[in-house]
Amino acid sequence: MQAANVPATGEKMHEKEIMNMLRKDARLTMRQAASSLGYSRHAVSKVFRRALRQAGRFTIIPDFRQMGFEIHVLFLLEPRTIRLVKFLKQDLNVNSVFGCRGSYSLMAYAIFRNMRQFADFDDRVSRLCARKRIHFIVEEVKQEDAFI
Repeated sequence: MQAANVPATGEKMHEKEIMNMLRKDARLTMRQAASSLGYSRHAVSKVFRRALRQAGRFTIIPDFRQMGFEIHVLFLLEPRTIRLVKFLKQDLNVNSVFGCRGSYSLMAYAIFRNMRQFADFDDRVSRLCARKRIHFIVEEVKQEDAFI
């Protein structure tokens, strides 16, 4: 039986959400992750197995590009209201948000499957910030190291 909010088309829409949860607490059982997210245990297990096959190791550092998230963007933002921070914390495209000092008070790293997803996100952000700068990440020079 498949949970109601898991796409039946087999689309990978829920992968990032599952991986983010496991990244925050890798000791979660499949049952706990499934229950927290409202997905079936089978769906969570399938994502986890695929990640292990792709990574070839037990420490999960997701390769978002291999998972279909091709567009990586760094946003420098000056919020108009606190609603921007709330939006960034809740949006599934946002991987990290940092408080900054200097010309901008926030920096957000977000990933998208396509330009349409990016454009929709950018429109929402634009309404919530006083000003912004966008930097597209074209090459990863160094990746987080795994401790083995």
